[in-house]
Amino acid sequence: MGSPVQNNEEMDAIVSRIRRQSAARLYGFPGVKLNMLRACINFCEALPDFQGVLKYSSDLLRTAGSGVAPGPRGDDASPMIPREEQTRLLTNISKTYELSRRLGVTDLAGEYWDEFLVRGVSLEPLPEAKAPVQHTKSIIPGVTVSRTSQDVNPFIYNPFLKADEKEAQQSLVAMEPATFKVTLQNPYDIEVNIENISLVGEGIKFESDKEHVIIGSYRTHVARIVGIPQEGGTLRITGARIKVNGCRERVFPIIHDRWVPSPNVKIKAMGMQALQHAVENESLGSPPLKPTPLELHVINEQPLVVLKSTTLPQSSIMILEGERKRFRVTLENTSKKTAVNFILFSFDDSTQAPLRAALQNRDSTPSEMYEYELILMKKQVLRIHKQPDEKRHIAPRGKVTYEFEILGKPGLTSASIQIDYAYLGDNTDDIGPKFHTRRISLPITVTVNGSVEISRCDVMPLFGPIPAPLWEHVHYNSADGTPPFLSSPSPPCDSVMAEGKTAPEDCCLLSLDLRNIWPSNMQVTIATRDGICIDESVLPGNTTRVVLPIRRIHLENPHLAIPALNPNRNRQFVVSSSKVSPDFERNVREAFWYREHILDNIQATWRTTSGPKHSGAVELRSIRLTARMIEAIKVEDVSIDISLEDENGKSTGNLMAVDAFSQVRVRVTNRSPNPIFPLLRLVPALCHRPANMAMESTRKFAWNGVLQRRLPLLGANGSTEVVLGFTALCRGKFEITASVEEAMLFESESDKAERKMKEQGRQRADTEALMEAAVALGIKERRIWHTRQPCVFTVVDEI
Repeated sequence: MGSPVQNNEEMDAIVSRIRRQSAARLYGFPGVKLNMLRACINFCEALPDFQGVLKYSSDLLRTAGSGVAPGPRGDDASPMIPREEQTRLLTNISKTYELSRRLGVTDLAGEYWDEFLVRGVSLEPLPEAKAPVQHTKSIIPGVTVSRTSQDVNPFIYNPFLKADEKEAQQSLVAMEPATFKVTLQNPYDIEVNIENISLVGEGIKFESDKEHVIIGSYRTHVARIVGIPQEGGTLRITGARIKVNGCRERVFPIIHDRWVPSPNVKIKAMGMQALQHAVENESLGSPPLKPTPLELHVINEQPLVVLKSTTLPQSSIMILEGERKRFRVTLENTSKKTAVNFILFSFDDSTQAPLRAALQNRDSTPSEMYEYELILMKKQVLRIHKQPDEKRHIAPRGKVTYEFEILGKPGLTSASIQIDYAYLGDNTDDIGPKFHTRRISLPITVTVNGSVEISRCDVMPLFGPIPAPLWEHVHYNSADGTPPFLSSPSPPCDSVMAEGKTAPEDCCLLSLDLRNIWPSNMQVTIATRDGICIDESVLPGNTTRVVLPIRRIHLENPHLAIPALNPNRNRQFVVSSSKVSPDFERNVREAFWYREHILDNIQATWRTTSGPKHSGAVELRSIRLTARMIEAIKVEDVSIDISLEDENGKSTGNLMAVDAFSQVRVRVTNRSPNPIFPLLRLVPALCHRPANMAMESTRKFAWNGVLQRRLPLLGANGSTEVVLGFTALCRGKFEITASVEEAMLFESESDKAERKMKEQGRQRADTEALMEAAVALGIKERRIWHTRQPCVFTVVDEI
């Protein structure tokens, strides 16, 4: 059993004794000292004097030794006497010691001759299932508040938290055995028979096994000793208690570093008084001798949990892309008296490494970074399926079953569930800044096969009622069964919807080509937030086109900066070094935000209708929008509606009479959050004519006013109407288009304050955001909007 060092063998006293012996060894003539010791041995053998034989034989071996702690560069530590004499002295010590024991003298023993017997003590790594892992309390939100929040921040790897580069302190668990590797040296040409060796510790109660070791000649030897800390706290292994055959049992400090004494080359005195002075001042001239204790942190008793069973055969699973499957894992607490009151699940898979590498690529665009972070953070391969009555507690000798869900993703070949568990005490609020858990892992082999993929996507504008055959493939999820884009449930639809409905001009058509990769029939369902659902059957290996109407989208600011899901990327603004024009940056941001809006409003699922049952979701993030698609789906900030009326203000539809007084009503709507100064332009033209002929309308129309006029300030989310009288002078088919241009930029109060501060040399708090917008999007310029479709009408002689 190991114990703290006794008072007469404190480490300071032991180190002082080593230095005094080293000073005595360096004093005088080595040959004279060796001959004197040999004569003393012969004299004691002749008496006989057992104590003298043991003492002088040990002193002779010590004096003949090098007295150094050799380093890795191969210091010469060989003794000055031949091997035969070393063997004779060792045999003399052993025989004298045994003879004294036979005669009943038990207090006689020699002193071991090498003070640097112990050169190192290290902890052998614990088994992975038993090794305590240190964590910081701050990385687990709600560790002392809510057990349900313990699956947010995985331990295996979190790409948004830097790993601590500082080496974790070695830790043990109370009342559990640990194996220590003790490095012993023997610089002599004789074997050293260690009857027993045990470790010595201080700080807490510590028990160590005793081992028998034989060290060969002129070598180092690694002995393995098992020790058991009896309680939690800090354990300091200061040395080893060693009993060499023929020598007394004593404590040897741990001398890990190289130590070679420096002889005093300046001799100012001779004789025994000079020796006494050299011994008393042993610290002069030699480097400091510092033992190297082993510091260990011992945590309180912890439970031991094993994976009892799983519903996965041979820890493997076959799954389709987009499919989710559930399986169960049973954990058993093998401890007899320690419960588990903290469990944390974290997950890893083969798709994370490429994503992390892509996140480190500085050439990735913000939209690509957003995709990587979204997949990494919100589309985890594994997650725990939480039950309402789920408890994160395992009683001693108890079992608990948890249910997990796995998602099929391209490139997924393996995954693992990591379970960190611990007993944190009865009062979890008293947890320190750092705590320890144990960890077990369940590796899973995954085979992912293809299901349904989108091979092509297109968005088409819609000018008029939605075709009737399209509604034959559509069903509705609205409460009253009324199609959200129709005023009546039966096609064809009217151009003007009832209150709360949407006009066809406010819709567009989304076309998706679905390809079935799995060798079974697939039923694909596409649904929108408006309640529209389309079911389509796709045969194996075939591609089917699905067309569904969706609402056109208006975004107040489609040029917002692409956000970063990683909070560590939201740092101080740095001017980009990439050669990207403002127009290109605007187009990229616009495509990003419209795509995100589409993905938020559409959901596609699939299921097999033959063979084994499978179901899952279609990956819609493969959709990419072109500039033509964006023009079809977006609603401009300013819309222009043109209608024709007679002189009494009644609608004439698309038909007019020659020489009849009519009027054009233009409605301008501002959907942006800021007012504008509009400049309206009307452009009449002939239909189906070249541009140089179509624009000649002097002899075809008579206008009561000008075709270009500046309108009053149009407020945010406001509208205004302009009425212009005209008369058609000839028959034909004509069209009227219009455009609205900003006459001048509107300057808000914040813009005025910013300009004033800039003139005064001051900066606002959000200067970085303004700089980012200015650099990425360029200088703010006047905008122009056009009619989405012209107002076409026919002029006849009489109506």
